[in-house]
Amino acid sequence: MSDLRTEPKRQPRLAGLLAGSVLMLSAGLGQAADFVCSAMLADGQMGLIFVQTDKRERAEEIARQSKPRDEKGVRQAVVLINQCIVKNEERFRDPKANEMLESMPM
Repeated sequence: MSDLRTEPKRQPRLAGLLAGSVLMLSAGLGQAADFVCSAMLADGQMGLIFVQTDKRERAEEIARQSKPRDEKGVRQAVVLINQCIVKNEERFRDPKANEMLESMPM
């Protein structure tokens, strides 16, 4: 016969309750989306920058401040943000940006 033991009930900890509250509050601020921004880099090449945030304007701001790596792995400053789109829902106006996005392994 097996030995049945009961574990005492555990009370929720304050940290767990606070973490749950923060998640619920932040979820109410806006739904995060995956954006892809087409940008002109300092070396003259076009780059794609992936950003997860709740607004397109915020995605542009984050992308503008980023320093993505070029094909050689060297970090490049962003000179200009051409356009930010919602990934898998929108397409770039520039066909070259669409080709670049479609050629990336994901």
